Amino acid sequence: ALRKLFVDINKIIRRTLTTNIYSYNNIYYNKKTGWAFSPDWFITEDITPKLPEIISNLKKLKNFCDKNNISLYILVAPVTAEIYPDEVKPFTVKTENGKIFEKEINEKVADIVLFPKSALIEASKTDYTYVKTDPHWGEYGGYIANNEVIKKMRNSYPNLELLTEDDFEITKQKLPVITDYEYWITDDFSGFYYKSLGIKNKQEYTTFKFKYINDFKSR
Repeated sequence: ALRKLFVDINKIIRRTLTTNIYSYNNIYYNKKTGWAFSPDWFITEDITPKLPEIISNLKKLKNFCDKNNISLYILVAPVTAEIYPDEVKPFTVKTENGKIFEKEINEKVADIVLFPKSALIEASKTDYTYVKTDPHWGEYGGYIANNEVIKKMRNSYPNLELLTEDDFEITKQKLPVITDYEYWITDDFSGFYYKSLGIKNKQEYTTFKFKYINDFKSR
């Protein structure tokens, strides 16, 4: 009885008494910046030993796609710690799996992989590409990555046009982040990490609503 109440009270007390980095169940919260993160999402093993199997499987997939007239592209999303390394200290990303995967697959299978780390780092200088509350990128990050994919596809489809901000209704909102875990669907805009830590989100992020979605629905 009342277990959740006492757990929530415990979180509040511990968070209040913490001066810098508060943690709960291996999720960390930087009280000074408001960023939450978990090392489980970015401290991983080197992908190199698994590459032969990965390359073999992707060659089979690429062959299937070619035979069926399907264009194959692979977008590898950087983890938050690769874009905002200062926000996850004292932890660091010690592997370069995304960069290694991009290089090896593009050289040994086909030029189909995109790892948009540099573009996201550059875009993050002016706006949030990832959210403080959750391991996923925000809508601005998705917008940047989408255009990077289009740039790569233009090598084969030169008539593809990049999206611009004029293609969207852009506002600032508390993002209703929905994670891969159905249990953590957050109707209070908390996000997976904030929900776990018992913190309410107050940060607003750039949100994009495609202006011409009804044109696509009518076709």
